[in-house]
Amino acid sequence: MPPASTSLRLRLLGAPHALVDDRPVDLGAPKQCAVLVGLALRAGRAVAHDALVDGTWGEGAPASARGSVHTYVSGLRRVLGPDVLRRTPTGYLLAVPAAAVDALEVERRARDAREASDPRAAVAAIEGALGLWPSADALAGVPGPFAAEQRARLAQLRVGLLVERTEALVASGAGPAVLADAADRLTPEVGRHPYDERLRCALMSALAGSGRTAAALEQYDDLRRQLAEGLGIDPGAAARATHARILAVPGARHPAPRRPPTSGPPGPHRDATPEVAASSSTQPPGRPEAAAPPPAAPPSADPRVTPAQLPPDLATFVGRSRELVEVLRVAAGPDGPRVVSVVGVGGVGKTTLAVRTGHMLRDRFTDGQLYVNLRGFDPRHPPVTPSNALRQLLAGLGVLSAPQQHDQLVALWRSMVADRRLLVVLDNAASTEQIEDLLPGSPSCFVLVTSRDRLGGLAVRHGARSVPLARFEPAEARELLEGTIGADVVAREPAAARRLVELCDALPFALRIAAEQVQTGPGASIGEMVARLVDSRHRLDVLDLDDGPSASVRGVLATSTAALDAEQRRTLSLLAALPCQSTSVLATAALVDVAPERAVQLLDQLHDHHLLEAVDGRYAMHDLTRAHASELAEQLGEDDRAAARERLLAWYVCTLVASTHHRRLQFDPPPPRHELPRLADDAALLRWTLAELANMTALLRDGHAHGHHLLVWQLVALLFETYYAAAGATEWLDSLRVASRSARALGDTRAQAVLLNHESVACSRLGRNDASVQRLREALRLLDGDGWWYRVSVVSNLASTLREAAQYDAALVAAHDAHAAARDLGDGYYQVAAGDVLCELYAELGDWDAAVRHGEPALAIARVEGHRILEANLLVNLGLAADGLGDHDAAQRRFAHGLHLCEDMGDLYHEALALFGLARVRAARDGPAGEREARRDAERALDRFRQLGAEEAGAVQEFLARMTVDAALR
Repeated sequence: MPPASTSLRLRLLGAPHALVDDRPVDLGAPKQCAVLVGLALRAGRAVAHDALVDGTWGEGAPASARGSVHTYVSGLRRVLGPDVLRRTPTGYLLAVPAAAVDALEVERRARDAREASDPRAAVAAIEGALGLWPSADALAGVPGPFAAEQRARLAQLRVGLLVERTEALVASGAGPAVLADAADRLTPEVGRHPYDERLRCALMSALAGSGRTAAALEQYDDLRRQLAEGLGIDPGAAARATHARILAVPGARHPAPRRPPTSGPPGPHRDATPEVAASSSTQPPGRPEAAAPPPAAPPSADPRVTPAQLPPDLATFVGRSRELVEVLRVAAGPDGPRVVSVVGVGGVGKTTLAVRTGHMLRDRFTDGQLYVNLRGFDPRHPPVTPSNALRQLLAGLGVLSAPQQHDQLVALWRSMVADRRLLVVLDNAASTEQIEDLLPGSPSCFVLVTSRDRLGGLAVRHGARSVPLARFEPAEARELLEGTIGADVVAREPAAARRLVELCDALPFALRIAAEQVQTGPGASIGEMVARLVDSRHRLDVLDLDDGPSASVRGVLATSTAALDAEQRRTLSLLAALPCQSTSVLATAALVDVAPERAVQLLDQLHDHHLLEAVDGRYAMHDLTRAHASELAEQLGEDDRAAARERLLAWYVCTLVASTHHRRLQFDPPPPRHELPRLADDAALLRWTLAELANMTALLRDGHAHGHHLLVWQLVALLFETYYAAAGATEWLDSLRVASRSARALGDTRAQAVLLNHESVACSRLGRNDASVQRLREALRLLDGDGWWYRVSVVSNLASTLREAAQYDAALVAAHDAHAAARDLGDGYYQVAAGDVLCELYAELGDWDAAVRHGEPALAIARVEGHRILEANLLVNLGLAADGLGDHDAAQRRFAHGLHLCEDMGDLYHEALALFGLARVRAARDGPAGEREARRDAERALDRFRQLGAEEAGAVQEFLARMTVDAALR
């Protein structure tokens, strides 16, 4: 990412401040500073919204946090410059070079120091890094868990630099005065880090090198006492070796030792280095007797244990190449503690991936591999407490008698692994809190965590890399089946194998269970397994090996839902109880009867448990999860399910009634109880209804079956323009028939007339004009003598249907009657609709002037009142009129404008009409030269007509056939 044009420098090592073009700027409120810190320490990298929310507020962030982040970013843009803070598809990015952020520049110089081959060069690089540090208190006053974690990390970095500087000075042979200054700079850090043996070693070496041998030996004595009292252990090999080297200097005198208290628990001892062993067995001449060598390790500990606790690798491991590479890349990283969390739904293969990766890394982590099953989602056992997990880890290192207090366990664990290259696998973690104290403090260790929870806190507070596992890709699923039941078996039934993958949701665990049954069942085949799985009501029964919960998909899913609280479980159950394939925040708020802010929290929590998938602002449930959640829904009362169904139906109806033009049917629904989406115009309405159409179609059938007849017929009637513009005519008729049954159940003749009117349009779309006329005449019979203004719509549709049946005289009479009635009614929508019918009718009759005369005024009203679907149809008809008048360029402009309008709205039907019009104009005007473009437009039109099941597909096919013949004859 190229740097922004503004000259920006950020100072985080102290109280954060910023300089823009060398002028200080106000960074705003503390939480705004916290957002800046979250971006600045990742400068040049995109930071997700969730990471900023978690880092600023923590896991208990309020629902308003995402909006607050946007507000804070806007505030930072004002003071830092518009090009500095950039939006990304998932969050924000601070577009400045790392050198502009002092903390990042310090880290760069620290790396340079470690890579320097000469101690003097290392000292110079470290001095440059420390020179950027005005005080020890980095990120002073910045709130939030991310700042707290980074504050601790940076403090440790500063101490590490002081230690490395001292080590380099000692190695370079610096003089006593220089080493005395180094010792003075290290001494204040001892109180803050009493157990840091490397710090003590550097300080001891500096003190001894500056002539203060007694002070150096006192540091060792203090270290030994602190470790014994606090952790129950003795100093490690490096500290003992440093101590021995100081004692070996002629004239060195050890201060009188203060024996550590005997009440503390005994701790493990590390093997002495050769230097220590030599100094303990041979007395230099002329030197007082040295301190006695440390006692041997107690029988409760064996520091030579090299654990190898990984479970066996799976023989048929397939796929996951991208995820494997990502984990291995982090494990090979040179800097900082390395932690990776592998997260995903139960049965997706998290443990399998962790074990495979662990075996691949054994040669890198030569001090051993530790494994703990934390049982975070095991219904048969409670989660392992952090203290018990620590005891398991310490036992793996040979510590069989560990301290009782939790803090002492943490300190002992981190001290034991400080200098080791260990791989630690923490499987099935329930939460960040369960594993935080299990993380080593050493960058030489690598930790691999698996969980069904998102573990956002682990990323925020410990810099963990999250690797989400999705269900298998088709090729991976096929590879698993081939590896389990044989490639020849899969090759014999390829279609059945693909269907098996679909029915198992491409979930590795489910696929393995299904494959096992195919492999072991007498005479079983993939097709027979598919037949058993097709019925969703019994799918979970089939995916069960009768070997306990861990061998069934239902059992694995139950461990995920068992971790939910009552409100989360009810939300999941209601989402599964109704036949909706996906949901939005506002729909969920209506379904569950909560505020939108609470709906966001519930959906995000279910997503964090990997029970919902989030795609483009919507949430969906996989079929196996739905099957299990449907079983949970049976525990809800019928009244609860019925009330939820009614709320959601009413929410859909209220949304459509409140949108543009839908008050025409004069529905009187109850006032909306829940927030409705804001739909600015017909285009927004059409996009929204298309996104929700599958849900509404399924829900209205469910609503009819449960007696919600009023809401059912109203919903279908309100969907007229959606079905007319962008849905299949057959599906439309199916929905209309369901709604008509509800209208008849209510005895509502007006409702029946409205639905018959809509059925006529659907029949006409399919080319069934006789059926269309029959339904319109039945609707007029029901409205006879009613006096309801809706009669104008029926008459207008009758005119359009008679035109399609080539009954032009009758069609003209009906069209003019409808147009006059619409003017008398004063309704702009029906004036446009009737004018559109007349325009199309005269265009078909070849009376182009009359078509323009009726079409242009209707087009003007449509644009003023925002009737965009009618506007699109009028543009097509006026394009036909212009073409008929010989003005091909004007015709092309009309068709192109209509096409653009339809593509913006998603109106497939009129898009196809506009494309067909363009094809005919190009063929007529450009001849052979325009053949390619004309054919392209016609083929696109044919594709859309076929998608809608519209009869116009036949006319397009004839046009393309004529083009082919004409080209052959030339």
